[in-house]
Amino acid sequence: ALAATAYRGYLERYPNNPQGYELHYNLADALYWSKDYEQAATEYAEVRDSNVDDAYLAESARRVVESVRERYPEAEPLLGSILLRAEKRRVARDDTVDALAAALTGLGPGPLRSIPEAPERDAAGIPMEIVFAG
Repeated sequence: ALAATAYRGYLERYPNNPQGYELHYNLADALYWSKDYEQAATEYAEVRDSNVDDAYLAESARRVVESVRERYPEAEPLLGSILLRAEKRRVARDDTVDALAAALTGLGPGPLRSIPEAPERDAAGIPMEIVFAG
């Protein structure tokens, strides 16, 4: 946790640092190894989606999945099933993982709701919606 705090502080003080991309990856790694899997998934996704560089793209994409698995081990069978279905429908794996991570971290008390209430479907037949507890 101390390393993550140091990386985050440095990145906040020096947002235009030329090593910012690598430092952001190191922040995600520090969060992962300190077992803050939820925040690690978020940071790895930012590194994966960065337009600055792609040196850590593949590793960050893998670590998003690993972070979600570590945070929600009970979701492993569901995660595998959803990823397999998404691949069959040609949905990008990172989009599916992002949606799963958002859904898992956003769960709270109350029934699930959707925005919009009656979503359109994309070309693969997947509803274009945001689901949340509330």
